[in-house]
Amino acid sequence: MLMTELPVANRTGPELRVRRIQWSESEHTPKYWCSGEPYFTSVMNALSCLFPGGERFFIASVQKFHSQIREPQLKNNLKLFCGQESLHGQQYGKFNHWLARQGYPVEHWERRFESQLQWRAQFYGSQVCVSLTAALEHMTAVLGNAVLSNPLVQQTFHKDFRPLVIWHAIEEIEHKAVAFDVLRAVNSNYALRMAGFVLAIVELSLNFMVLFFAFLRHDRQ
Repeated sequence: MLMTELPVANRTGPELRVRRIQWSESEHTPKYWCSGEPYFTSVMNALSCLFPGGERFFIASVQKFHSQIREPQLKNNLKLFCGQESLHGQQYGKFNHWLARQGYPVEHWERRFESQLQWRAQFYGSQVCVSLTAALEHMTAVLGNAVLSNPLVQQTFHKDFRPLVIWHAIEEIEHKAVAFDVLRAVNSNYALRMAGFVLAIVELSLNFMVLFFAFLRHDRQ
């Protein structure tokens, strides 16, 4: 059901802008790039492994409803959202290739996660997928805010990675409401919204913990 009369949550929010950066490592890039500490680094590595496949899932989820959106600002925000997320996936793909060169079996985990996402897209249906996307976008915006609001957190990242993390955090906060706006424009049912949030908590937690412990086990930590 199309409900274009609903207000757009991002109407008074920040203007979305697609920023292009090119991440690359240097000869001094450390393996443990978060304060030289393996556990915090494994946290960030686990999240990074999820980003490229997750970004593609987010884009596909919202694009299915592009033709149903009539509100001009939301239609434009949807385009910019996809542009931002596409670049996030590309740059974290480079980061994951760097992890693979450190000896981590990243490609195996990426393929496994990708197959999960394909199954979800078929099993859940398009409205549940966009609800799941809206919930995960809320969570990444919370993480982004935690990074940007605490200079001490930013200083834990090695200088080769700090611009990548800060750039990602800025854009996640900027577009945090876009998938939610799409969800409300398509189906404002509260139960659907909560279903997506519950699924997001369970699935993100499980996938993150599997990857986190896999990194620690690989490093014999």
